[in-house]
Amino acid sequence: MLQQLGLFTLVGAAGFLIDAGMLLLLANALGVNIYVARLLSWLAAATFTWLLNRTLTFRDRDTAVLRQWLMFLAANTGGGLINICLSSALIAAHVAPIPAIACGSLAGLLSNFLSSREFAFRRRARRHAPGAAQARPE
Repeated sequence: MLQQLGLFTLVGAAGFLIDAGMLLLLANALGVNIYVARLLSWLAAATFTWLLNRTLTFRDRDTAVLRQWLMFLAANTGGGLINICLSSALIAAHVAPIPAIACGSLAGLLSNFLSSREFAFRRRARRHAPGAAQARPE
């Protein structure tokens, strides 16, 4: 589990770059309202991190792509709300967007990891092995 948490954190750091880059692009270059841009940048980052976590962290390619992406978004709603609410409050308090996103990302990290591991990337027992225990790499 510690290895997964480490990889999840590294993937999250890469997601932070997507999140911050998208926010700056949408808000500064395209003139999108900062709070709308914040929601869209989170969605882009969540999609990016889902793909990397699917491939690297949890190595789960058995679940249908669309179904798993939706499960990942649902699983990360709690951490996403923590992230978006905290970063938006900090932006409203005149904290620069990048540090605000960093604080929001860190605040939602553990919630996102646990919910992703238990919900979006849970190992399913194999259908051909009745009564088989759920395998989970540690």
